[in-house]
Formats: sequence, C-alpha cells, structure tokens
Amino acid sequence: MSSRQDDVLSFLKSHSRATLQEVADHLGVTKQGALRHLEALAASALVEVRSESTHGRGRPEHTYRLTSAAEQRFPASH
Repeated sequence: MSSRQDDVLSFLKSHSRATLQEVADHLGVTKQGALRHLEALAASALVEVRSESTHGRGRPEHTYRLTSAAEQRFPASH
C-alpha cells in the first residue's frame, strides 16, 4: 500500500466520509488520480462507495467510507 493510500485512509477516518473531489483536494491531485487510489483501496476491501442522492438535479454523488476491515487498522482509543 502506498503512502498516498494510507493518507486517504487517515483522511476518511477523520472525516467519516468524503466525496471524490474532497479526497482529490486533500491529496492535491486530480479527481482521476484520487479515483485510482480509491479504486485500489476498494479492491482491497478497505473502502466502500455509496451513492447519495443530490438535492435537485443531477446524478447521485458518490461518497467513500472506510470498511470495518479498514477501521481495524487504526488503534482503538478508549
């Protein structure tokens, strides 16, 4: 796993969910670049994508979240 993918996981952990644009902005890359990282993480079952309805016209927006497998990568802070 690349350091960028670790960065994406940490970002999603701290924000609970994010859009593709938010991940791209955080990484300082294009949406296509961010999508590559997210797709790799999804293939590893660490990230899941959900469609969320928009308010008004247009396609539903995809949001990305950590899976329970990804949550286990972070230490539990009680």
